[in-house]
Amino acid sequence: MLFVGAMLLRSAVSGQRCWMHGPDSPSPHRAKRYGPFLLQQLAACLVIADPLRHVLFDVGLWAGCSNNPTYARINSTDAFPSGCYDSSYQYRCTVPCCVPTWKATRNATTEYAWSPPQSQLPQLATLRPDGTIYLPSGYAAAQQPWEVFKPGALLWESGLAHAGGGGGLSDADCEHGANSATGYCFLVDEATPMSYADRLKLLPLKDAAKPFDAETNPHECNCNQCSPSETMSHLAPLGILFTLVFTYTGFLLLAMAVAWNANIAQKLRGMRAKWQALRGRV
Repeated sequence: MLFVGAMLLRSAVSGQRCWMHGPDSPSPHRAKRYGPFLLQQLAACLVIADPLRHVLFDVGLWAGCSNNPTYARINSTDAFPSGCYDSSYQYRCTVPCCVPTWKATRNATTEYAWSPPQSQLPQLATLRPDGTIYLPSGYAAAQQPWEVFKPGALLWESGLAHAGGGGGLSDADCEHGANSATGYCFLVDEATPMSYADRLKLLPLKDAAKPFDAETNPHECNCNQCSPSETMSHLAPLGILFTLVFTYTGFLLLAMAVAWNANIAQKLRGMRAKWQALRGRV
């Protein structure tokens, strides 16, 4: 974009369009002289809008809609509520988001000390009720000092603990009632007596369009995954604006700026006249 912009600016300042010069030149002449360059600058802004959105999300300046204090969809019955429309997410989320909470256990071999299970748990050291330290699988145990969380902690997606509250939700706000310990809605009916394994089966599948598979498509909720189907049909309103409208409008304007600078319309008219002249000779 910088190279094309420099080429069009040079064309206006000292190139083929510089004949439209002088401070006393009428406005239409100045518009014709600098028009391709200005149109290209607008096109460049539109084309880089979507990559800029990606960068702002990656560096944490524009949050997505997940488990964060800016755009939260924690335990929402709608995986992509209207409050997410201003977030940086390109696609509508289809995977529910729930916050992992500490599961009190004295069993050192328990697969999940945080529940419900997440596909990408933060690497945390946690203090068990019996005073021992729980280290997740793959935790860098040699990397000390550890950041140790006490039981009952709720975690933002950054791994930092927060007080919870969930916006002060009550049983009336949640389909299956509110968790008094966290303030968030229950995703499954906690009143029905059942084992923990049976409760996990009531959670949504990682990909609702595919059958259950313990390895590739388990029952879980995951704040780190928005949608397994990142296709045009799953674009969020902001994704439609940035990915479709801004990007393709920018490329169209870029093509128009280059064609304008090359006087394509005038040359096509000249070709038409020459073609008619040649046919007239025959």
